[in-house]
Amino acid sequence: MLRRLGAGLVAAAAMGVAPATAAPAEAPTEIAAALFAASATQAAVERADDARLRTQHAEIAALSAKVRAGQAKAADLARQQQSFVAALAAKDRAYAAAIDSFRAAVTHVTETPEGAEALAKYNAGDIKGALGVLDQLNTAEEAAIQRAGDVKAAVGWRDEAALELDAHARGQLALTPATNLLEKLVGLDPGETWDWIHLERLYLEGGRLADADRAASRAVATASSDPGATDRDRAAAQMDLSDVKAREGDLKGEEAALAASADLLKNIGMADPNSSDNERNYAIVLDRVGEVEAAEGDLTRARARYEAALGLQRDLVSLNPGAVDFERDLFTGLASYGAVLATQGDLVGAHKAFQEALDINAKLAAAAPQDASLQRDGEAALGRLGQVELLQGDPAAASAAFDRALAIARALAAADSVNAARQHDLVVTLGQVGDASLRRGDYAGAAGAFDEGVRLERQLAAASPTDASLADDLAGLLERQGQALSGANDLAGARKVDEEAASIERRLAAAAPGDARQQANLATAVGMLAEVSAAQDDAKAAGANYEEAKAILARLSAADPANAPLARNLAVTEDALGYLLMAEGDLAGARADMEAALAIDRRLAALDPSAVRGQSDLLSALQSAGDALAKSGDAAGALKDDQEALSLARSVAAKSPAGERMVAVALWKLAGVAGSGVGWPEVVAQLKSMQGRGLLQAADAPRLAEAERRAAETAR
Repeated sequence: MLRRLGAGLVAAAAMGVAPATAAPAEAPTEIAAALFAASATQAAVERADDARLRTQHAEIAALSAKVRAGQAKAADLARQQQSFVAALAAKDRAYAAAIDSFRAAVTHVTETPEGAEALAKYNAGDIKGALGVLDQLNTAEEAAIQRAGDVKAAVGWRDEAALELDAHARGQLALTPATNLLEKLVGLDPGETWDWIHLERLYLEGGRLADADRAASRAVATASSDPGATDRDRAAAQMDLSDVKAREGDLKGEEAALAASADLLKNIGMADPNSSDNERNYAIVLDRVGEVEAAEGDLTRARARYEAALGLQRDLVSLNPGAVDFERDLFTGLASYGAVLATQGDLVGAHKAFQEALDINAKLAAAAPQDASLQRDGEAALGRLGQVELLQGDPAAASAAFDRALAIARALAAADSVNAARQHDLVVTLGQVGDASLRRGDYAGAAGAFDEGVRLERQLAAASPTDASLADDLAGLLERQGQALSGANDLAGARKVDEEAASIERRLAAAAPGDARQQANLATAVGMLAEVSAAQDDAKAAGANYEEAKAILARLSAADPANAPLARNLAVTEDALGYLLMAEGDLAGARADMEAALAIDRRLAALDPSAVRGQSDLLSALQSAGDALAKSGDAAGALKDDQEALSLARSVAAKSPAGERMVAVALWKLAGVAGSGVGWPEVVAQLKSMQGRGLLQAADAPRLAEAERRAAETAR
């Protein structure tokens, strides 16, 4: 998803630099060099993926070498650099805004001979020397104007901050000095919205969530009180606050910030209804709000939000034929919409949405076959399509989609072997191939895909040891590798990789105690370790791990009660722990955990009765509670829960074909309960009805044969 709307809303005001006055004679040459080498220019060239631009860029780089060798004129080089930047700006509106802001900063730096000298050092690669000169200049200026107030002193530091942020973006300056300068800047002049936004982003990059929250909140407050701030500034501040709240796992806070941003963007659109950019930004924030509502379990509202965003995106495509940005936004919107439909159980609708997204991508990719980003979009769309086909019970079709995605991922990774992002995309797709193999029962195939993915991810994580996301992804792959090994009855091997995954997640969670997502990942890893320990009949280890996972999830869920995925994972853990306790003879403990899981699933199912997944989870919880009651000798209570599960399933089936499988599951359970009034012939009839309507999943076909066998036995 587009998690950084703020960067696209605001660029022209990025550093709030003052207008430049007359500069030394050598300044234009140094300014041209700085703009050509800027991180924004490099990023725009990569984003454009234009062979002609890349060639021109390389020619200018070669001319620069000649100038340094005294074989060409600096003025000629400056003219070519200026022409290149202007041509690139004409193609890319976001770049044009960003480079205008950077131009203002470097122009202001060159207003004095010393500043021009510092910029020359910067262009020559002497970052330390350049910033040292600027430090000296700004220290002197600060002392000279102290009586005029810190606000005036902050102007020079803000110019330097523009260069430091650019150097950091180019990988030439570490995070700490850039953060330190922004902290100094807001200390001198706390009244600039964008200083707080830039500082918040640096804090977020460094994992300093509490500081990021404080800075984002100050940005919102400053934008609200500053008469010179625009609605775009205020919307950008709210969007950044929503990003911080998302990292903190604060769904309510994220939703509130997004709602505020949406209102501001709506006002902007009403003031200028003919602006495609305004409509586009509003659609993007609607998409984000939909994400939050989906995470809260309110799938009906999320679906409505995605549909509203899609309406805007379709209008933009219709009104701007051939505009690739708008078509790609529609692609993204369809992906979000398809995801919520899949969660609601509307697999046909989800498949249609993902297929439309794939068709859009195919058209765009055909028109620009060298655009690697379009190839990556196609890879992602095939992955989503394959996941839905897995849910539809068609692992063969899913595997075909994943294999196509894998072919694209391998080609992109081979074409750019030093690009870590392309290698990571390959790892993701290998994971999807492994998932499809697991669903088919092909544990050897799954192990092969996961083994390759783990090997590649280890290399990526080793190359970037401070990147927590890579270590987290490695842990996730190890967990799935453990599932493949468990399926192949290699429980010792599964436990070994699950222990490694849990160890990684413990380290990451300890390093980020305030990161709710990371704590939830630890709970998942510990839960997987508990599962394989239970399979090895190591009840003591399994129980300890389940209890740890339960405690983590209970704490997170209490802090964020609106977070449906957290609550769902807590219910799953309570249920698994209940079965373990039941096997150990602790019937009271088992009933307590299973009843707690049932209460959670009842609440989640009530949030959106149309969501098949929520109703299916409730059915499973009812059956688990029934098992606990039966084991405790309460046959009547157990039968009551199982009959409620059947009633629930039939209610869902009356509204959605996805409920038919729930009916089959409920009937199967009751057929084995004496006095339930349900026999195996009813199970057979249900499964055959599903088969005739094309609803019987391939994985369930053996169940029909087994039900027929049992029906025949009872008829004897």
